[in-house]
Amino acid sequence: MHIRKQLAGTAARPRVSVFRSNRHMYVQAIDDATGRTLVSASSLEKDLSSLKNTVEAASKLGDAFGKRLIEKDLKTVVFDRNGYKYHGIVKAIAEGTRKAGIDF
Repeated sequence: MHIRKQLAGTAARPRVSVFRSNRHMYVQAIDDATGRTLVSASSLEKDLSSLKNTVEAASKLGDAFGKRLIEKDLKTVVFDRNGYKYHGIVKAIAEGTRKAGIDF
C-alpha cells in the first residue's frame, strides 16, 4: 500500500502491476481512474502455459505483455513492482516489456 500511495494509472498511462507466486507470474495494466484492467498476461494462459517460474520465462512473458500493450495503442506505463524487490523475475518482466517498445 505504501507504493500505491505514490503511483496511479490513467487511461493514457496505465499502472503495470506484477504479481508472482511460487508457480506462476501475472502482469496487468490497470486504469486506476475507472478501476479496470486494460491488458493482462499470465503464465496460466494457454499460449503461455509452457513458461515456468524462471527469469528467462519472465522475460518472454514481459515481451508478450508489451506486444499486447502496443496492440491497444499504449506506449507509456507506470511500473508497480507490488512490493517485490526490483530483481530477478520482476526485473526480467520489466526488461522484457521495455524490449517490446514500452516506455516506463
